[in-house]
Amino acid sequence: MNLSSLFVCGVFLNFSDITCAVIFRDCGSSKADVISVTMSPCTTIPCVLIRGREASVAILFTASQSFSVGAGRVQAGSPSGFRTLSVRASDVCDHLTPACPVMAGRSYSFSYTGVVPKSTTTGQMTIRWELLDANLVSVVCAEFEVQIM
Repeated sequence: MNLSSLFVCGVFLNFSDITCAVIFRDCGSSKADVISVTMSPCTTIPCVLIRGREASVAILFTASQSFSVGAGRVQAGSPSGFRTLSVRASDVCDHLTPACPVMAGRSYSFSYTGVVPKSTTTGQMTIRWELLDANLVSVVCAEFEVQIM
């Protein structure tokens, strides 16, 4: 873990006891620069998520180009393969601050809370979060590791 992630995690833990900046990899953002990814609940790196319980993710990004949001996509990768969940455009816009449309040069936060499906395989896996434009092209993409229990 790099020192900035440790510092941010410590600051969040100080105030909320459960939110942490995670180490992420930009996986091909074409119209934005991903600045940070935070998760809750999270007290370790990688974050430990419990099946059947809520988890939240927030992705902070700066748009390099303007775009209309088309949808969101979440993929969970494990040794047994990837599972894809879609998020409708209206849902994406409901979770984007400031609101849609996305304008070049502005910073945005995409925040989403959902229940980790009980059917999710336990163990470490890679989560890939993507925001897609109106042509369903990936414009924001971040990958990070989690531990599912």
